Amino acid sequence: MNELNVAGCPSLPHRIYTRIQGALANLHHRVARGTIANILRRHGIEPAPDRQKRTTWQEFLRAHWDVLAAVDFFTVEVWTGAGLTRFTVFFVMHLATRRVEIAGIVADPESA
Repeated sequence: MNELNVAGCPSLPHRIYTRIQGALANLHHRVARGTIANILRRHGIEPAPDRQKRTTWQEFLRAHWDVLAAVDFFTVEVWTGAGLTRFTVFFVMHLATRRVEIAGIVADPESA
C-alpha cells in the first residue's frame, strides 16, 4: 500500500490526501487521511506549501464574486377576489450584476 500511495503522488496538489483516500476506497482499502499523510511524509513528500494559508473573507468574495448569489423572502399584500391576500415571494439576486429574479410566489408558504 505504501508503494501505491507514493506512486500515485509525484507532486501534491490541493486536497491530495482526500483524493488518495478516495482512490484507495475504490480499491476497497479503508485508510485514514492521517495515515496517508504519514506515509507520504516518510517518503519525503510534504504537504503543499499553500495548505496552511488561510483565505480571508475579502479574498474569498473577490475570487467567487461572479458566481455568488443572495436569496431572501418578502411579503406583499394583494387584493384578490377572495379579499386581501398576503403572498410570500422568494427571490435570488446575482451579486455581481445585482440582477434580481423571482424564484417563486405562494399565498401560503406552509403549503409549498
